[in-house]
Amino acid sequence: MSARLDAIGIARHVLEASASGGSIDPGAAPAMTWASALEGLMQAGQQDAVRHVLPALRQHFQSRYFRNLDIRLRQDPEHDVGPIILEEAAARMRESEATEQPLRVDGIRPAVWAAAMERQLGKARLSVLADNVAVLRSAFPTVAYFSSLDALLQRIAAVDRRELEIRSDFVKVGRAGEADTVLFVFTVTPAMRCGVPRQILNRLLSRLPVHIVYLAEPKPAFFMRGVPGLGPDYPTVLQGLKDLASELGASRILTLGASRSGYPALRFALDLGAEASLVFGAMTHLSDRTRILAQNYAAEHEMAVDPEELAGIDLKPRLAEAAQAPRMTLVYGAADSINRDEALRLEEMTNVTCEALPGGHNALLTAVLTDRFDPLLDDLVRGSSQAKTTAGQSPAP
Repeated sequence: MSARLDAIGIARHVLEASASGGSIDPGAAPAMTWASALEGLMQAGQQDAVRHVLPALRQHFQSRYFRNLDIRLRQDPEHDVGPIILEEAAARMRESEATEQPLRVDGIRPAVWAAAMERQLGKARLSVLADNVAVLRSAFPTVAYFSSLDALLQRIAAVDRRELEIRSDFVKVGRAGEADTVLFVFTVTPAMRCGVPRQILNRLLSRLPVHIVYLAEPKPAFFMRGVPGLGPDYPTVLQGLKDLASELGASRILTLGASRSGYPALRFALDLGAEASLVFGAMTHLSDRTRILAQNYAAEHEMAVDPEELAGIDLKPRLAEAAQAPRMTLVYGAADSINRDEALRLEEMTNVTCEALPGGHNALLTAVLTDRFDPLLDDLVRGSSQAKTTAGQSPAP
């Protein structure tokens, strides 16, 4: 098969191969098109057809999406979180709050409870959330999500949250009186998750004497395709952030990001003339290894940017050319070799500090749970004694 097919064509190809017991041509479409077609077939109840072609796709693409889909098929229907069972979990949470009785967890899987809990964050009272999470942690002791969320909720129990002004679904502003500093927080998902749910992150950040602006994007694009409420592309978002800082009366700009949002947090810090940036598990350029990760992510999610567009945006030469480089702190999980390498390639640069924490990719969550997050925030806002000038380099003027 030489012609490239769209998702409908791929779906037909899968059904024909399954019906005849024949093989498929994985090269007939990119991984993202295959993923879109397979999801449509899954929703149409064609799991057997998907099972027939999946081994060839896993071997051809080496993508995490197809590996995870294999797990879904082997566990189906146990793995999928459907709207009906999700609403049942939410209803039980509301019942628990109304009756002040312990949450009933029987008959609903951990994945459903985790999805329901994400929806409840920011809606239910913190005390109710904490009670529900404690029940779930006891019922599912091997599920890391519930133990981590339990620890987070206990940590922020006595912390007030910052009231947010909604500029759009993707721009939310928390003012801090006459503060002269603004912290732009680049989040990972449209729900503004950044290592931890936004509702929890807001409490963790609210103690800081700075304006806080949470930013999200409709589809993953490393903030290169605009932010509704600010602008449709990178230049207009950049100008929108400058205007927003001016509106807030902020003469100092800081940025924060984690995982996929770490890269734009660093890049915007350079282009905004920010004073400092703090990122967790961030990429700093499109290397051979990060290219594979980005392509796999594109296969699993509907991205609004081709990862190859990042190829010419390496932050290392940008830092070297900067007349006044921001202080940059790159935190990574010691067990994540890609994040480690991405951070350490900048370590020699002026004003760059790298820090390893135990664990893997979600270094922000690790920082919170190991009591390292607050000191890192204090260094970000007040200036770090660790900021350095590398031997052989002159301080930026």
